[in-house]
Amino acid sequence: MKRFVMFRKADLSKTHDKNQANPPDEPQFEGVIFSDGVCVVRWLTGKRSTAIWNSFEDMMAIHGHPEYESELIWLEDVIKEKVIEEFECFLSSFYNQIQIQYNKDIPKEKLMEDINIQNIERIINEMIL
Repeated sequence: MKRFVMFRKADLSKTHDKNQANPPDEPQFEGVIFSDGVCVVRWLTGKRSTAIWNSFEDMMAIHGHPEYESELIWLEDVIKEKVIEEFECFLSSFYNQIQIQYNKDIPKEKLMEDINIQNIERIINEMIL
């Protein structure tokens, strides 16, 4: 499964009321693509609804709206970025603790050479996908 949200950055107030569109900083809808390709969209606007599409491509053909400056965000990517960011923060803290504990200036590159970021990303992907 892949999860996403859709924002519309353009000002839609001239063509849509509050039941039809959210402000640009709020998602218009959230969705999921199932392993068989079926896509389900849940509208988050004033008048909420749920729609089931045979595919993500079919849904985007109707609701993609580049003229609305639509921005699709894949939630797994956001989660992955956050986990990597937190892990890098942990590594930095760990490095600092080692420096303090051993009262020695250890080159960060030497400590980190065995830590492979691609390997970490693979593990994170396996955990969240």
